[in-house]
Amino acid sequence: MKTNTEYGLVTERREEKVIIKHLKQFLANDKRTISKIKNPSLLESKLPFKYKYFYFNLNKEMGTYIALFPNRDEDSNYKYPDNKEGFCCKVSYMKLHSRKQDLGESDMRYFKGK
Repeated sequence: MKTNTEYGLVTERREEKVIIKHLKQFLANDKRTISKIKNPSLLESKLPFKYKYFYFNLNKEMGTYIALFPNRDEDSNYKYPDNKEGFCCKVSYMKLHSRKQDLGESDMRYFKGK
């Protein structure tokens, strides 16, 4: 089972530090943290949107992925044009498989996002 949900946080851009602070507190309950990503190859994964950075947490044990990125990218393109401010938060639950298993084509859909 794979579930993707994307939330829009209606905030002002200057509230970024407060959002990250609360996310860190929330994730600390499971001894997790959130990382700020500036790696060019990971930023390319968000194309056609161009970001300077985004935040993410991957918890393989629970099969969850959280990514937080601005609604407006560096080229002033909006993921959600109806709200010119704020952030987008993508939350995914995915079934992760052991590397020791032989993965079939149907299993690979979990990794391809289809």
